Amino acid sequence: LSMSGSAAFGKVLYGSPNWGDYEVEVSIVSNTTPNCGLLVRATNPGNPAFLGAQPSRNDAATATDWVQGYFVGLTPDGVVLGKQSYSYRELARADATFRAGKTYVLKVICTGARLQVYVDGVLYLDYTDPEPYMQGMVGVRTHNCALTFDALQIKPLKTNSTQ
Repeated sequence: LSMSGSAAFGKVLYGSPNWGDYEVEVSIVSNTTPNCGLLVRATNPGNPAFLGAQPSRNDAATATDWVQGYFVGLTPDGVVLGKQSYSYRELARADATFRAGKTYVLKVICTGARLQVYVDGVLYLDYTDPEPYMQGMVGVRTHNCALTFDALQIKPLKTNSTQ
């Protein structure tokens, strides 16, 4: 999946809103300053233009936040974990430098309320949400950058829960 142009905005979701614990991995090559990554435990996607939002909010940039779930992404100065509920709230951040033109492998492991975030095999974030989303789809998201997502892999995890 490629999102081109100097300022691409968008999201694409895959799978079932009933998925529970899983591991997801994707290769990312950003052609511009990166602000992109994975959506996990995502449900109820929407676009403000279709949901009757105020005209000032009917734009592609706002639409990237119109979902409930988590965004795990690469930015020019770090790895971020944000919670989305038709807006964006950062939960955790780890300092790092990511540059245009280099391929990065982003992996997220979702187990119960715990989210573990790896880039190129290195653990950057290990966060347990006190009010977690426990299930949802997987997706990719970009906010104001041009990039290519490749080799998206989703692996269900067996836990002691009812999954």
